[in-house]
Amino acid sequence: MSFVKHLGNVQHLRDLKEFKKTLLVLVYSDTCKPCQRLKPVLFKKVQDAKLDLYIIKRAHDENVNVELGIGKIPHVSIIREGELHGGIQNSDIEVTWPYVEACLADFTLDEDF
Repeated sequence: MSFVKHLGNVQHLRDLKEFKKTLLVLVYSDTCKPCQRLKPVLFKKVQDAKLDLYIIKRAHDENVNVELGIGKIPHVSIIREGELHGGIQNSDIEVTWPYVEACLADFTLDEDF
């Protein structure tokens, strides 16, 4: 699964933001049952959408948790054009995937708006 990569630390995250990459970051734990249910479904979604997904265990680098505003896990952060566009703390990716897609989409306002 070449679309799933490991996030090393907070500096790696900052470097990715600097390159203006569009990506998702999954913060998880091996002992978290919702995380384990989420991973295969999320992996399939990002593969279908041809997105980069970086994964990191919650305890690996506390600075990543702070930078992404992690509260609960699983947590999926949405980064577009180098900026954090939101995050979801929900194991039900089927429900929240439309939110992820909306955060990654280009929006244009109609002049009649």
